[in-house]
Amino acid sequence: MDIYNYLRGLIKDGHHSFHTPGHKGKGIDFLSREFPLSWDIPDDQAEIPFHISESQKKTASLFGVDLAYYLVGGSSAGVKSMFLYYFCPGDKVLIARNLHKSAVAGMIYSGVEPIYLPVEFHKGQADWDEDIPLNISPSAVKRGIKENPDCKGVFITTPSCYGINCDINEIYSICKRYEKVLLVDSAWGTLMNFCPGFAPFPLGDMTVCSIHKTLPSLSGTALLLVKDRDKVDRERLEEVIGMIETTSPNMIFYSSIEWGIEKILKQVQDDGVGEGGRGGVEKEKDGVGEGGRDGVGKEKNGGGKEKDGEEKEKDGVGEGGRDGVGERILTYNKYIRDMIEESVPGFSCLWGDLGGFSSLPYLIRIFTHPQRTGISGYEVRDYLNKGFGVYPEMADGVSFTLLLTGWEEDEDIKRLKEGLKELGERMRGKGKEIKGLKNGFEDERKSDKVFAVPPFPYSVPMMSVSPRTAFFSPCRWVEVEKGEGTVSAGTVTPYPPGIPLLIPGEAVSMEVMDYILKIFEKGGLIKGLKEAEGKLFMRVTA
Repeated sequence: MDIYNYLRGLIKDGHHSFHTPGHKGKGIDFLSREFPLSWDIPDDQAEIPFHISESQKKTASLFGVDLAYYLVGGSSAGVKSMFLYYFCPGDKVLIARNLHKSAVAGMIYSGVEPIYLPVEFHKGQADWDEDIPLNISPSAVKRGIKENPDCKGVFITTPSCYGINCDINEIYSICKRYEKVLLVDSAWGTLMNFCPGFAPFPLGDMTVCSIHKTLPSLSGTALLLVKDRDKVDRERLEEVIGMIETTSPNMIFYSSIEWGIEKILKQVQDDGVGEGGRGGVEKEKDGVGEGGRDGVGKEKNGGGKEKDGEEKEKDGVGEGGRDGVGERILTYNKYIRDMIEESVPGFSCLWGDLGGFSSLPYLIRIFTHPQRTGISGYEVRDYLNKGFGVYPEMADGVSFTLLLTGWEEDEDIKRLKEGLKELGERMRGKGKEIKGLKNGFEDERKSDKVFAVPPFPYSVPMMSVSPRTAFFSPCRWVEVEKGEGTVSAGTVTPYPPGIPLLIPGEAVSMEVMDYILKIFEKGGLIKGLKEAEGKLFMRVTA
């Protein structure tokens, strides 16, 4: 039992989660109190359909929409359902190139012709600074609609997998002005609905959001939200969802959706909800200070300010228990950013004014600036994994990302601090040496070799044929090194975060080839390729 034994060993060795799912192995206590196998029954037995319907009505009300559908195939199932419901072969859709790979599947299923919108960037301030991809601006959407008046709709991903929001309200207004449907992939945005002091929850005509990513729910649970029931054919939509989802949904998963929502509601209510409704998260009852977004509260092991104002060394985190999810996330966020600044030379966090875009406090992207430090996000991930049992949400050539959901415990934060502190010492030529790393950055730094993985190529690619046409075309396998000028027949995706490098129908450029080879060299996972005899192959049209 390979999977079973691996997971048992992983937990036994200590696993400090800064990744999905949102429960972090702690938040679904009904699984330990009950015997859940007795709940694993078909969804058409007895009065179960009625109770599913009633539960979905309550959830829809919480999100301010007319309809909500429970999904067990993740946001991916919802994204594919939206494409299949709204679009027909040949329809044009404006879509951001920071899309998830599930949107590619939706394009292939529906046969649409994508028209890509450019991603805005935050320009680096120094030679070693990367240009940071943000999201899609309202002006880009307006320009895209004007240049393509025959497009049927707009598909936006917000927040991005790195926690960057776009101005979805303004984009929605633009879409309504030009009578275009707006579809929103908000897989990372669910927590915003319950702590909207972070940013407004993004809603389009139809919106998908993951429950499992940021709430205490089982992996694969998600919602499909419909803003106005009068603007959809409900029976046809449900038929489409049935085509994408399993016909045998697991009632334990449905129950965990309810549980996750109820749990987060209780946290916010216990927090002391102000006049702002359920999102008016105020001070945490059990010791979070008054600093708002920057307020680090009283800490178990000496952090924060005591009543006499004396500030002690920060060795722990707040005493908030399970109450106060919003303040706890803000506390952890500030604590981790301070930790990076104090302990790790040359690293920086994505935070603050992003020129019309906002960043979420529960997704912390930490840049390693490899052109200056010589260290990639992959190597930091491996160092934290193998040496300290700390697992970030994702890593790439220039950064690593931590996910906070409020279910972290003091021990998780302490292990993260230990790992980052030792990493900083290691970068100074001291610190703990970790054996078994696939890519030991110490040797690379000693050789003065400049880390050369380029940033993710977000440039709008050249589309030769539609994704559906390319996917169903005769194909062949070619070495990645010899792929320039060919047309991709498959989806090539670094995972995480799941943003495709190549989509079927796109021309293969030297920039993309170089990125693939460098990421593979540094130990990154890329799906959609084939490895044979030490070489990488990609699928292209014949």
